[in-house]
Amino acid sequence: MSEPDGSPSVLEPYMGMLSHAAVLRDDGSLFVHLHPAGSINLTAQRRFTEVEADGTGAGAGGAAEHQEPGHTATPPTNTVTFPFVFPEPGAYRIVVQVKPGAEVETAAFDVDIGEEPSS
Repeated sequence: MSEPDGSPSVLEPYMGMLSHAAVLRDDGSLFVHLHPAGSINLTAQRRFTEVEADGTGAGAGGAAEHQEPGHTATPPTNTVTFPFVFPEPGAYRIVVQVKPGAEVETAAFDVDIGEEPSS
């Protein structure tokens, strides 16, 4: 994403994350909602935030215990990545949402994942 002058857009958090994505298989057999930090459950994600905040994971009662996952201080960026491995060859659609300003932008990308070459 870029600004009208060509400079990269800076992404802002949207529902606690810098981006959200969904991967759908064309036959309807797969739907996965992804976050740049991964898609683990919120309790585990909160625990990891606590570990980062106090170095012990002991939940020392600091501010990290009261932060929502994904709300940690991060430098401005215009790039996100999602940890994901396509489970099998096929046609997929990836839908990505980002918030480069006041509005959420949505884009869809169609990809065809082919067979891995055999050795």
